[in-house]
Amino acid sequence: MNATTTIMAVDDTLESLQLLVRILGDEGYRVLPADSGQLALSAADIDPPDLILLDLQMPGMDGLETCKRFKSNPRTRLVPVILMSAYAEAPEWNEGLRAGAADYISKPFQTEELLSRIRTQVDLRQATVTLERSVSARTEELRQANLKLEALWSLSALFDMDHVDSKAINDFVLNKIVRMTGSAYGFFGTMNADETVMSIHSWSGEAMKDCHMVDKPVDYPIDEVGVWGEAVRKRKPLILNDYAAPHEAKKGYPAGHVPLSNLMVVPVFLGGRIVSVAAVANKGSGYTETDLKQMTAFMRGVEAIKDRRRVWDELRKSEIKYHSVADFTYDMETWRSPEGNFIYVSPSCERVTGYTVEEFLSDPKLTMKIAHPDDQERLAQHYALEGQGDRGEDRHLDFRFITKDGQLRWISHYCRQITDSAGTPLGRRASNRDLSDRKEAEERVSALLQEKELLLREVHHRVKNNMNSMASLLSMQAVKIQEPSAIEALNEAQGRLKSMGVLYDKIYRSDNLCALSIREYLPSLLVEIVRIFPSNVKVDTEIELEDFILDVRTLVPLGIIVNEIVTNSLKYAFRDRTDGTISAKAFQTGSKVTIMIGDDGIGIPGSGAPENSNGFGLALIGALMDQIDGTVRIDTARGTTFVLEFGLGARSVS
Repeated sequence: MNATTTIMAVDDTLESLQLLVRILGDEGYRVLPADSGQLALSAADIDPPDLILLDLQMPGMDGLETCKRFKSNPRTRLVPVILMSAYAEAPEWNEGLRAGAADYISKPFQTEELLSRIRTQVDLRQATVTLERSVSARTEELRQANLKLEALWSLSALFDMDHVDSKAINDFVLNKIVRMTGSAYGFFGTMNADETVMSIHSWSGEAMKDCHMVDKPVDYPIDEVGVWGEAVRKRKPLILNDYAAPHEAKKGYPAGHVPLSNLMVVPVFLGGRIVSVAAVANKGSGYTETDLKQMTAFMRGVEAIKDRRRVWDELRKSEIKYHSVADFTYDMETWRSPEGNFIYVSPSCERVTGYTVEEFLSDPKLTMKIAHPDDQERLAQHYALEGQGDRGEDRHLDFRFITKDGQLRWISHYCRQITDSAGTPLGRRASNRDLSDRKEAEERVSALLQEKELLLREVHHRVKNNMNSMASLLSMQAVKIQEPSAIEALNEAQGRLKSMGVLYDKIYRSDNLCALSIREYLPSLLVEIVRIFPSNVKVDTEIELEDFILDVRTLVPLGIIVNEIVTNSLKYAFRDRTDGTISAKAFQTGSKVTIMIGDDGIGIPGSGAPENSNGFGLALIGALMDQIDGTVRIDTARGTTFVLEFGLGARSVS
């Protein structure tokens, strides 16, 4: 950024000037040095800098006078000036600031301080330039908008023409476009549904006076008319400023037709279809793009208002039918105008809120006033977002309100924007249902669920404590007996209790009392089994798990199965070894879960199939896998790996 920033350094002392040039150059700034005020003024007028460093005490024209002249020159008036001096006091600095300086710094200065002040002023200067550009652009936008507004201003009268026929409205529109464009003649016609015929009912007064056609038709087939029909045939505006020039679509004047010098024809679209055509002719200076834009905007507004009038007429015709339905609805029905005033409120408002229809119609803010104080901000935000991004969908809000007799009630509010066929908003339709009884029921159910959850947590906690107590009793009993097989049986029973204890501990601490993540449960279980097993072998664990959820009905038998497999490995797999590895893998494929528990030990002799074993542990594994509708197979290619597969109760973690 510095390479594009120019700083003028003005100082009559050569050493000071050279120092400034070196400091600024090292920072990448473009530097314009000057050793006098007069030289600085001349150079800045030719090449205005982005910032000026100006010595206050200089012979001849001092810094104060130089600063004043900078500020009086339109080319340098907005360039920030930083004054420098070794001797100035507060009065001199203040006078410099009044002269237009942006900042000052005392000599000798610290380089970082100087650069910091420069960066600040350069940033402010660039921000000012950006703001000025933005203001200029916005001013131009406002100017263009004002031109369009002036062109469309007279449209407001069109909507109020309630009791006039379509011919009078068309004459009104034609008069406006002729005057807007400064034309001598004009016509305004409407298209049929398939855009093949245009009907002209309105000709400008001058055209009617000067045209001497004997049989002036009303309907014009588009494929037969001359050059003006090109606007419809090609579906785009047409401007001919030299009407005498040759054109392939010309068919000559009908007898008695007024001579034309120029012509502008604008097809008017509504919903992708040409609904009308406006044409003007014989403007003295010829037609411009500005004329085309203004006339197009005006005609679009005309059609939008005509369409809106049609909608309002239809709405008025259906008002009786609407009231016959809405007045007898159980819910409170409302319709608010785009300005926020109530157009309609159903009589049920009094049953719901205690306030009458007349009270709502006379006070557009009554809904906000009766809303509960804690819900008024949410309701205000809901109203503020109305119409933003609406595409006909419902907006919903439940909020509390206080009835006229002081009761606290809940209301479910649904509203939707309604528009005419051109998409112009006509207000918002709303339905409001009293859901106080449902809210009370929900609160009772929520309280019961909280009580149930608390009870379940207490049950899990007590089950876990009881299992720990039983495991401790088994451990104590194992210490007091001498029979190895009895000790082994007690330790195995203790391990099974511990595996279930880990599960209940995890469930107790989780948010879900009925299911648990495999990643949360299995690693902890493996660590606990290895920890409590009496062994001199150093055992490492390798765990590779996808994450998915299993319900408690699956986790309880699964925990016992894993305990049996790991305990079996710890007992037999690592004989005559000082270390070993137990691995665990789990993944889910569709609705099937696969868990692989293995070791790198000596392997199981024979087939090792649970159904062919007389051992209690393997038989227990087979029985528990049957319980969860699963299968087990044993791979002895490298050590021993139990492959468990089942599908019941598994859900992926999203």
